[in-house]
Order: sequence, then C-alpha cells, then structure tokens
Amino acid sequence: MDLVARHRVTFQYLPDGPEGLLKGKNAIVAVASGGVPLGSQMDFLTPHLKLFLGFIGITDVDVRAAKDIIQ
Repeated sequence: MDLVARHRVTFQYLPDGPEGLLKGKNAIVAVASGGVPLGSQMDFLTPHLKLFLGFIGITDVDVRAAKDIIQ
C-alpha cells in the first residue's frame, strides 16, 4: 500500500480532504485467508483493502476467495 498511495499520482489533497485519482477503475482481489471465511467477524483484511482502494478512488471492488478462483 505504501508503494501505491502516491500524492498527485493516485490521490491528492483538496481543501475538503483527500480525493482518489483512480476513479472509474475496478479491482478484483483474490484473498488467501487461511480458512477464515470472507466477510466473517474474523475477516480484517477485506474491509481494510476496500477502505484503502476507496481512498485512491477505486470503489468497484470484487473480493473473492483465492481457493474459488484457482481450481
């Protein structure tokens, strides 16, 4: 995330707060969670990733379990 969040590249500061510069993009996130069900109370990664992606302007996020993608 530190390598992706770049001022004036992926986000900028405005008088009202930060604005993501990657609007109109979508993301597909494959999560290997070690058996923790996505969306469960123990899933801390998915909300964190969605928050970060929203910060840089990506709000269309499709999160999938890696085991469901790689078959």
